[in-house]
Amino acid sequence: MSHTIRTSKVWCALMFAAALASCESTTGVMPVDYERLIVAPTKATCTGWWGGEFDCLQVRTPTAATWTEFTDTIEGFTWEPGYFHEIEVRVLRIPNPPADGSDRYYVLDRLVRKWLPGPVVLGE
Repeated sequence: MSHTIRTSKVWCALMFAAALASCESTTGVMPVDYERLIVAPTKATCTGWWGGEFDCLQVRTPTAATWTEFTDTIEGFTWEPGYFHEIEVRVLRIPNPPADGSDRYYVLDRLVRKWLPGPVVLGE
């Protein structure tokens, strides 16, 4: 077998082993909690770690009065502009996140309700 073919086979074997070693199993992601969030009908302008701006969701818990910027994604959730969304999400902890990434992974568990903004009726 020629040196070039042998080198190519060794190189391919090393690349395959490196690719397998870099794959993370979902067994490394651990459940943390369930959260109920309300998602605002409009997005906010957020600033990334690199200094650039991007659109992000605004969320709050049902008992909170103020909105916070939510820069992660929620797997399975499709935001619709103009609607409030009340959702339940599973929050999973990522044990070794990238330096510029979140240590949380959000998965939609269920859409509780979706509604259009309307006038606030006091006393209900």
